[in-house]
Amino acid sequence: MIAEVSCIKGFVPFSNHIFAIGLVTIFVIFFFNPFDIFYREMRVKIYTIFIQNFLSPFTNVKFKNFFLSEILTSLIIPMRDLVSLGCYIAHNPNVENGGNIVESC
Repeated sequence: MIAEVSCIKGFVPFSNHIFAIGLVTIFVIFFFNPFDIFYREMRVKIYTIFIQNFLSPFTNVKFKNFFLSEILTSLIIPMRDLVSLGCYIAHNPNVENGGNIVESC
């Protein structure tokens, strides 16, 4: 369940679920930005390391592959929270009225 963020409640003129969608959208746009701004070379290196991680059962594993895999393994619970956030926003018809989460999530 998404709790209301008290530090932004008075400053943001829209509800918290729209704020959460906005933050996730900004991150995705930043991460997959094709333009040569915001450290494009590092983003390309991270993409190649992701591909190497998927191919790691068939190739040699380098330290950078191991390190990124270890970080991704540690981020399982936050990734589940992102899935719960999407389910909560998609399946809750009365988010604006402070309704409870439906049982389908």
